[in-house]
Order: sequence, then C-alpha cells, then structure tokens
Amino acid sequence: TYIASRIKLGSYVDRDTAEELTQDVMMVIATKEIHMFEKKDAKFTTFCTAIAKNKAISYLRKRVRRAEDSFEEAQEEGITFSSRDLFSNPEKVLLLQEHKLEQIELLKKYLQLLMGQKGKPYRTAGCCYTMVLFHRYNPDSKELSSPKWAFEEVRENTVEESADRFEKEINEWFPRFGLYWGNDFLDGIEEKEVDCYIADMVYQEHFKVKDFENWSLRMRKKIKDAVMQQELGLLE
Repeated sequence: TYIASRIKLGSYVDRDTAEELTQDVMMVIATKEIHMFEKKDAKFTTFCTAIAKNKAISYLRKRVRRAEDSFEEAQEEGITFSSRDLFSNPEKVLLLQEHKLEQIELLKKYLQLLMGQKGKPYRTAGCCYTMVLFHRYNPDSKELSSPKWAFEEVRENTVEESADRFEKEINEWFPRFGLYWGNDFLDGIEEKEVDCYIADMVYQEHFKVKDFENWSLRMRKKIKDAVMQQELGLLE
C-alpha cells in the first residue's frame, strides 16, 4: 500500500510494479539490511519505510528518464508540463504526497473527535455545521466558520435531523473516512429535544444565535488540542 500510494500517476496505480517493488523491499530487508537495523536505535516500521521510500524514489527517477525520452509517451501516461517539472525531483513528489496524506489523516482524526464529543448534542451539531459543512458549500470562503450560515441551515430541523444530514454529507464528501456519530452524542439527545426544532431551542432556553460562534471557537481549540495530544502520543 505504501509503495502503491507513492508511485501512482494521477489516480492510476501500476499494481504489478507496486508488487515487484514491495518484493524488492522485502528481499533487501531480509538479505542485506536486517543486520543494519540491529545497529540502529529505530523502530522496525520506520526502518522498513525508509527502504521502501528509497525504492520508490529510484523507480520515479527511472520513470522520469523514460518520460523525457519521448514526450508523446509522456502524454499517453497523462503527464502534463507542470507534472513533468515535478517529476524532475522525485523526492519533492514524495514529500508533497506524504504531506497531503498527513493532512488527510489529521482531518479524519479531527472529524472523529468532533463527532465523538461528550456534552450537549445541539452544541456539537451546531459546531459541525458552523466549522465543517459550511466549507463544503463555500469552498472559496476565507472565513474559518459561519454561525449565520449554520443557523439558517439547521433552524427548521431537529437535532437528530441535523445530525443525520451532517453524517450523510460528510461521508459523501470524504467517502473513505467512514464517519459516524459517537454513542455519547446519540445518547445525549434528550427526550424533550427529539421533536424540537433548533430554532425553537435557540429562541427559548438553550442558547442564542451568537453562541454558535462562541461554541465553534471553543470547540475548535478543544479538538485541535486533542489531535495534538494524539500525535505527540504517537511520537513518544
């Protein structure tokens, strides 16, 4: 999987090549490099990943040379002028790919933590619209969140209806994440809130429209801190 994700061209992955490179990595580890691992203070997975990365870079360099030999062949492979420039530096390609994958993984953790929050479900649902779903419909906005947009979206829905819509849309947006509301969220919906529109809750006892913004700011910091703690824990 690691090799395949690093050598893919656009959305195309040469599975045969990926399997051959993976076998090469295993062979190198088994016959040549395993004694070096014993001399290093490193995790075995990190050691294996470094060897796989070197194999991927070597393959990319060879692919670049083949592409440069024939521009027509490069076009058939889907390489544009800009991507050919990138392929002149395979290390940069790998770094960009890894950075993108890291960002995607952090986003997944962020959403998982957000949807698994303890506390009042109407707050969590409101924050999900304010901080996340807003960007699906306003991708060019420079705002981090929009309480006004979120309130207009959920005001005539119940907490449960708003939650169902968010779960459906977030999985359409990021289908590989497989995101679902946590038990704390579902169990936290009070009986009196089941049939209550959020607009009625806003204007009565629970909160004011301004609270959408206040909660989103506090929630953003809370989730960010939780993600950082997880990441630091992995490094220990």
